[in-house]
Amino acid sequence: MSSPPLGPDQPTAPILPPPEPVRRRDTGRTLLAVLVVLLILALLATTGIALAQSRAASAARAENQVLSAEVAQLREDVAELERELEAARRGPLEGLEDLEGLEGLDPLRLLEELFGGLFGDGADPGGGLGGPFGDGGDPGGGDGLGGLLDGLLDGLTGGALGPGWSAGASAVPGGACLQAAATADPGDLDGFLGGLTDRARPDDDRGADELDPLVARVSDEVATVRQLSWQAPVTATLVDDADIGPRLRELTAPDAADSRRIEVAERVLVDLGALAPDDDLQALRDELLEAGVAGFYVPETGELVVRADADAPLDPADRVVLAHELDHALVDQVLGLPDLSVPPWRDDAPPSGPYRDDRDGALAMLAVIEGDASLTMHLWALAHLGLDEQLTMALDPTLASTQRALADLPPVLVAELLFPYTDGLEWVCRRWLDGSWAAVDAAYAEPPATTAEVLTGEARPVAAPPAVLPVDDLAVIATDTFGAAELLWHLEAPGGDPDLALDRPRARVRAWGGGSVTSLSDGEDHATVLSLRDAEVTGVPPLCATMTAFAGAADPTGMVDTDGDRHTIVGDRTTVVSCDGDLVRLAVAEEPSTATALAGG
Repeated sequence: MSSPPLGPDQPTAPILPPPEPVRRRDTGRTLLAVLVVLLILALLATTGIALAQSRAASAARAENQVLSAEVAQLREDVAELERELEAARRGPLEGLEDLEGLEGLDPLRLLEELFGGLFGDGADPGGGLGGPFGDGGDPGGGDGLGGLLDGLLDGLTGGALGPGWSAGASAVPGGACLQAAATADPGDLDGFLGGLTDRARPDDDRGADELDPLVARVSDEVATVRQLSWQAPVTATLVDDADIGPRLRELTAPDAADSRRIEVAERVLVDLGALAPDDDLQALRDELLEAGVAGFYVPETGELVVRADADAPLDPADRVVLAHELDHALVDQVLGLPDLSVPPWRDDAPPSGPYRDDRDGALAMLAVIEGDASLTMHLWALAHLGLDEQLTMALDPTLASTQRALADLPPVLVAELLFPYTDGLEWVCRRWLDGSWAAVDAAYAEPPATTAEVLTGEARPVAAPPAVLPVDDLAVIATDTFGAAELLWHLEAPGGDPDLALDRPRARVRAWGGGSVTSLSDGEDHATVLSLRDAEVTGVPPLCATMTAFAGAADPTGMVDTDGDRHTIVGDRTTVVSCDGDLVRLAVAEEPSTATALAGG
């Protein structure tokens, strides 16, 4: 990347731009986006169907006696159906064997041929009800159609809500909590069973020419789910794939100050191994947004955009995106969304609240905003999308293409973009379970102070590390907080490689008790220092051991030298980890002596 170097005469400023996914130049307001890859498809596909099952299971258990009687009746009906089929085989169809050209034909095999193998695998003419209705391996039919019924009813009643779906949902941040949320207020089975019936859905044929009525209806549904009332109607705009990239770049184009901060951030990420030396951070962020953003809301203007074909009906994923962005607009009207894009270092910035004191605090506030919209989105989807529509989203080819696009981008940047939606969803969901929407509303006035609180659900005192002092000709040009979430992203992909992830990274970051990142430069050379406080949590590896392991993993070809509580890794650049009580410093510089001095050695 070719750009003018930052010299020591430039003012000290936070290293990274505010952490919202997208920022609008000149308006100074946050543009809130929803992601395709995990937020819409993976979360709904992995947890939505499971949650609908769980929701149905709760209702079914509450009416266990009635359902048991219905199950018994259904089993009796199935048994009768199987008897009738067997009688058909031996009775009326038996005469077909005497017809010319049909001698020796098994009547049930004829049924199999007529129905395309639906009742069997086609390999066993007397194979009973195999295929989708049985295991196909029992010549006498086995459970036959009852096998399908057993699986369906077990899924509905909770008799077999086993490890398959529950493990999948729990593996997604927020998934386990959403399971609990779905069973907390089971309602009825209509939303789940809708996908198994022939009910008509009013949305199926609605395209852009009828967008306003659809937005109005979904707006009312979102307001009901979120338990807030609209103060003014909203409209939505559809933007297709070809136009979404230019639109996002227009909205996120950095000004001169942003460009300088992005340049410093790029150097820090290169020093920590998250980026390659020739990576262009701004270009990577543009690519990341274009690959993952499915919709956005601009608080300053009230603009609400859904990424969709204006000439085609809105599919289930499009409507889920709409519900997500409508939550942002609704909360903005009633509670007011905090302005995360006004940097506190500007002279004209208003008095900063708890969410504007630092980048880590801003990330925590953003987790509240996006977690709120994600929870509302999921609850809306469970109430208004049928099972078949959720399955349609699970099979959407957009998922695979977006995953491929994100797989080619630096893992730390992808993790940063997803954090507010995934871990934010978990935090908001837990708060909602404990105190309903009133507790979520209160979080806008008293948000979590750090990303450590978002990750752990625990608020605890944070100790700021001491300031980093200039060394030789290197002057401090930027400083910012370095939170538990950022630490986690680096531990999960040291040197930008997820295969080198430290064991138990989420447990390790519980030791975070405060942190900062400092960038230094003399106009040509530069250095980076991470300063962390160890909270000394029982059962968690100390930060000294964690940061030493991280430094070695991030530069696996470097030569390691240990001298007491100082560990030096010499590779293309030198990394020194120094531990003094609860203070852990990791310094990266060109010269070993410089890195040692910056680490406090």
